[in-house]
Amino acid sequence: MIADNGSTDGTGAAVRKLIGEHPLFSYVYSATPGRGGALRRTWEDAATTLVGYMDVDLSTDPESFLALVAAIEHGAGIAVGSRLLPNSKTQRSLLRSFLSRCYNLLLKLLFRVRFTDAQCGCKALSSDWSRSLLPTVNDNHWFFDSELLVRAERFGCKIQEIPVTWKENTDSRVRIFRTVLHFISGLAKLRVELWLNRQR
Repeated sequence: MIADNGSTDGTGAAVRKLIGEHPLFSYVYSATPGRGGALRRTWEDAATTLVGYMDVDLSTDPESFLALVAAIEHGAGIAVGSRLLPNSKTQRSLLRSFLSRCYNLLLKLLFRVRFTDAQCGCKALSSDWSRSLLPTVNDNHWFFDSELLVRAERFGCKIQEIPVTWKENTDSRVRIFRTVLHFISGLAKLRVELWLNRQR
C-alpha cells in the first residue's frame, strides 16, 4: 500500500500508473501534509500481523526494511531504522545531519529514551502494538514517529534499532525550518502532557 500525505509533485499520477502495471499495490491519499495521518489511516485498516512504512523517495535502502520485518518476527514490538548507529552508512548534508543529531539529543534529554533516531523513514510494528499505541498518539503530522516511540518505550515495548544504508534525497519537498518548529512544538506539548499526568 502506498500512502500519500498531501503530495503535489506528481506522486499520485506515478502511483496510479504503477498500480495499473502491478495490481497488488493500492493507494491511499490524505490531503494533509505530514506522515502521521496517512500512516494512521493505513495502519488502522491493516489486516496483517505487522505494519510499517518506508519513505517513498527510498532514501533508505529497501533491503533495510527486510531486517525490520525479521526483527518483528523475532519478538520486537517495534523495529526502527537508525542512521546514527555505528554500522549505518549515510550520505547527508551537514545541516540535516546537525539538525537530526540535535533533535535526537533533545528527545534523550526530555524523555530519557534509549533509541537513537526517531525520524528515519523506515519503521515496522507488530499489529498488536500498533493497535495499542495508535489511540494514544495525538500528532498526525511529522512529530507522529517521535510521539509513537516515546509512548512505546514508556509502555514497555521492545524497540529494536537496525543500522541502515541511507542517502539523502536532495529534491525533498520538506520545508526544513517549518518542520523543525513543528517538532519543537510537539516536544513541548508531549513533555507538558506527560508531566501533568504524573502529577495526578
